Amino acid sequence: EISGHGIKQKSIVAEAMLSLDSLRYKGYDYSKGKIACTIRPSIYDFRFIVEDPALRLDLAAGIITADSVLSINTSGAFLAKINALNLSEDTIDFEGSLAGNLKKEINSFEADLSISDLAVITPQKKLVAGLLNTSLRSDTLLTNLSGQSGFYDVDVKIEKPAGALKTIIPDYRNYMASLLDSLKMDPTIRNSYLPGIQAKININYHEVFDIILKGLHFEDIDLELINSPANERFHLTIHGRDIQYKMFELGMLNTQITDSEGVINFQLATDSSTIFSHPLNRLLLTSRSDDWEGITNLSIIDKMNEVVYNLEISSVVDSNNVYFKVPSKQMTINRVQWQMDSEELISFNFPGKRISPALKMHTENSFIQLTAVGDELSNLLSGDFRNVSVTSLLPENIIKGNPGGQISGSVSYNAYGENSR
Repeated sequence: EISGHGIKQKSIVAEAMLSLDSLRYKGYDYSKGKIACTIRPSIYDFRFIVEDPALRLDLAAGIITADSVLSINTSGAFLAKINALNLSEDTIDFEGSLAGNLKKEINSFEADLSISDLAVITPQKKLVAGLLNTSLRSDTLLTNLSGQSGFYDVDVKIEKPAGALKTIIPDYRNYMASLLDSLKMDPTIRNSYLPGIQAKININYHEVFDIILKGLHFEDIDLELINSPANERFHLTIHGRDIQYKMFELGMLNTQITDSEGVINFQLATDSSTIFSHPLNRLLLTSRSDDWEGITNLSIIDKMNEVVYNLEISSVVDSNNVYFKVPSKQMTINRVQWQMDSEELISFNFPGKRISPALKMHTENSFIQLTAVGDELSNLLSGDFRNVSVTSLLPENIIKGNPGGQISGSVSYNAYGENSR
């Protein structure tokens, strides 16, 4: 039903009422929908009402266009049963009220959205998430995204206007590619290709996460990311407490990644953790690399301060290959000390994308040899094992069924499809 007069924007006055009997989406037939509209010069008012059994919506919206400024305001309430709507396999309902506004001028953009009385409902219980606020501000130089609630706080500043944010993903894709292949980008200036970013995110545990994240539990997580193209420096830190997921429990997590002038430093440390049912006092992984050349250390200490894993690997690069070595010619694997015949561990050929192991190590009673034989036309991978206990390589409970025993024998594999032994 439509009524009114005028056809030009400056003089049009009209009212309309549209009814939606049925609309099918993802196998569900939405019904009982109405749209009411009132149009006046530069002013448009809408009301959306849905009284479907699985979706209740009462939303009012107003649009004003004047002097090159677009303003939109909206408010309303909703109840969505996403399982019935075929949007999720889980039986979850979302209920709440929302209010938002948007203002767009020639060189600026502002938007705010508040969701109040947000509730997540399952057959077992109703969880109240409360008030969630989000805002977006953008001009010709900067975009600022912020959000607050009782369990999270977000503040992200990006040195790009909102219209240019679509380039961020390609920028980071090229950045990540340069980490693997320095020929794609000069490592010493690759940070300058990323926009300046300052981001701080704090998330505290809420019962809602048990439903949404399924199995992942944490007390709190803090993330800070800074990229300064002027200083050619990228820095990321992540801190977390009481993180639990399946067979992993991390009491304290501290992670840092720094990329400055082509040199990458990485550190991951956990304290008071349990991994595959094994209590640990500390896990420390550190790495420093400069265009594939560097050194990486892994150390895992159990609750009795006994070394479970200890390994130091260095990398050296020539024109076509990167060689990984163990300078000490020793490594501790699942509390077993292995002695290597040489420093060589494995190499990777860039042009042929070919991996060539060169590992030869032994204990007093065991021996392992994993090597590559032949050239790039006949890359034969060979493995020889003698009295190798499964528990000398892997901790218990890491493989379903917890297999044990010893391994003896040999195996070879041709990378071009000819298998033997």
